[in-house]
Parts: sequence; C-alpha cells; structure tokens
Amino acid sequence: MAVPYACKTPIGDKKATSPVRINAVKKGGSYGLTVKFGKSVMDSPADIPKDSVKPSMDVKVGGADKGTVKVAGPTNDQPIKAGQPITIPDLQGTYKPGGSGKATLTPGVLTVNALGTTTTCTPEKDPGVSLTLDTTAQQGGTSGGTSGGATVSGGGTAGSSGAAGGTGGSLAATGASDHGGLTALGLVAGTVILLGGAVFTFTPWRRLRR
Repeated sequence: MAVPYACKTPIGDKKATSPVRINAVKKGGSYGLTVKFGKSVMDSPADIPKDSVKPSMDVKVGGADKGTVKVAGPTNDQPIKAGQPITIPDLQGTYKPGGSGKATLTPGVLTVNALGTTTTCTPEKDPGVSLTLDTTAQQGGTSGGTSGGATVSGGGTAGSSGAAGGTGGSLAATGASDHGGLTALGLVAGTVILLGGAVFTFTPWRRLRR
C-alpha cells in the first residue's frame, strides 16, 4: 500500500509517499514481522558516515488485540552523500499477541535517528490494514501496550519462493489450517503470496504515483 508521510526533519517539514509492505512469519505463538519500504521518504541533508542512521517503526495493532509492535532496522552500511536518498532497510521485530481472534497490523510512525538528530514521519491519514492475523493470546503479549523484540539485522523474509495468489476486492485466505492461521485483506488488485511454510506477504494494491 502507498502510505503518504508527513516528516518533521532537522531542516524543516517534508512530505513523501512510499509503498509499505508488512510480512509475517509464524513462530510458535508469536510472529516475526518484517516491514519493507519501496521508496525512500527523505534525502540526506548532509554527508553522513556509515553506521550513523538508525530507523525504526511502531506498527499499530488493532482488531482483537491492541497496542504497538516495535520494529527496527540496521544502521547504514555505506556513507550517504548530501542530497542522496536515505534508504530505509527492512525493519524487523516480534509480535507476541495479547488477544485472541483476528488482530490487524497497520504501518505507523517511522523514526529515523541520525548524527544525534531525530526525524519522525507520521502517516497523513489512516493507511488501512496491511495484515490480519488469527492470533491466540500469549502470556506477556502486546494487548494495550508495546511488544518488544525488535531486531537490528536487515535482509528479506526467510522462505523459499512459492505462490498462492488471490486477487480482487474480497478477503483472501492463505489456508489457516496448514499455514499458521494467516489471513490478509486483499484490496483492489491485491495479491497474496505464500512463501515457505508460514510466510505471508501483502503486496501494494496501488502503485505510487510519480
């Protein structure tokens, strides 16, 4: 889904729109989350050395569960020149459900820390639900608070390539009995892809307008 962000940066307010995708891998009673950005939401205002930019996001949890899940990415592995886009790497973390039923995940506020400064990018409007998961409440789960476990390693979601496609405006199921009870909201022109045993991907339902 294309998410319009309003960013407060050290050099003023900026606006940008980027496709954002949330993946989930079932791990016991919890889920490993990966948030992927399709486009940078900001340019570097100055030369930045490597290992100086640290991004994170609070993924909003709704439906049968409430709260946020912290996901984070690695620092930049290469220097960034002034004026170049700051690429947002994969953001990863663990969602431990605090409620049972259908829990929803929605992209939230993106925070970028760099050289002692903080940039926050907030969705200008509710971007809508990215994932719906069938969850069972776990001891110490998210409900009403923040689920920790954000990791700093980058990289894509594990799993071999495979597909179970579904398109159109209806709810698209991935086979709950065999694949950890993962369900997606398939929006217009949306596609559901199942990778490996229990990996779920929601692909953008509209392309970014240039």
